[in-house]
Amino acid sequence: MTIPTITASAEGEVIDPQRGLLSTCAYVSDAHLIKPHGHQRAQLLFTRKGSATVSINGQCWHLSPENAVWINSGDVHGIHAPGSVEYQSVFVEATRARVAGLASGVVMLGALTRELLSESTSFGCVYALNSPESRLMGVLYDQLQQLKQDSCEIIMPRSQTLLNLCRMVIDNPADVPSLVEWGRQYGASERHLARLFKRQTGISYTQWCLRIRVLHAITSIRAGESITTVAMQLGYTGSSAFTSMFRRVTGYTPTEYLRIHPA
Repeated sequence: MTIPTITASAEGEVIDPQRGLLSTCAYVSDAHLIKPHGHQRAQLLFTRKGSATVSINGQCWHLSPENAVWINSGDVHGIHAPGSVEYQSVFVEATRARVAGLASGVVMLGALTRELLSESTSFGCVYALNSPESRLMGVLYDQLQQLKQDSCEIIMPRSQTLLNLCRMVIDNPADVPSLVEWGRQYGASERHLARLFKRQTGISYTQWCLRIRVLHAITSIRAGESITTVAMQLGYTGSSAFTSMFRRVTGYTPTEYLRIHPA
C-alpha cells in the first residue's frame, strides 16, 4: 500500500522578526509521510496523540506524546507516521533559536511549557505586538531556552530490517521478538543484528525495548491506568518487577517520575 505524502508546514518559512514564535497544530487522520525538508526557523515538534518516526540529518528518533523533537533551522528532516497523528509545532525565528543552544534531537517538555504550548494554539500565528498573546509567547520563549536534551531518547535504526523490528516493538511492547527469531526471517545472525543495532542507535536492543516500555507505561499511567495494570499489560507478573525496570531506565519509580515530570 502506498503511503500518501503531505506538505510540510509553511510557517517555518515566515520572515517576521517581530513575531519570534509561531504556533501551529494539525491533525492527520491516516498513515502518511512528510518528505525531507528544512525551514528558515527552528522547530519544536511534538504530538498530542499518535506517534511517528522523525529523521533529522539522517538520524532517526521515535516521537510520542511523552517527548518532543527540537529541529534547528536549516536541518533537513522528514516524518513517517504509521497512523493518525495530532501534531503541534512552534517555529522559532533563527536568531532567537540559537540562544537556546540545543542540538537537534529529543527534548523533555515540562508541565508549564506544555500548558503554554496548548494555550498558544488558540491564536497560533495571529497576534499583535504588546498584546496578552505576545506576552504569553514571551513566557513560552523563556521556557524554550530552558529545554534539556532527553537522556531517555528513542533513536530509530536506519536499517530497514531493524526499523521493521522496532515498529513491531512500538506497536506491542509486551511481546518483544528476540534478535534470534528476527535473524531467522532475514538470514542474519543474532550477533550481526546486535552489533548493527547498537551502532545505529547507540544502545543495545534490550535497552531500547525497555525505553519503549517506559514510554508506553508513562502514557498509560497518565491516562488513568494503575501501575499494577500497566505492569500486567507489559508482561510483568507484578508491579515490583515492573517498578525495578522503570527505576533502572529512568532513575525513578513511576510515582516519583510522574511527580517530577507532570503532564
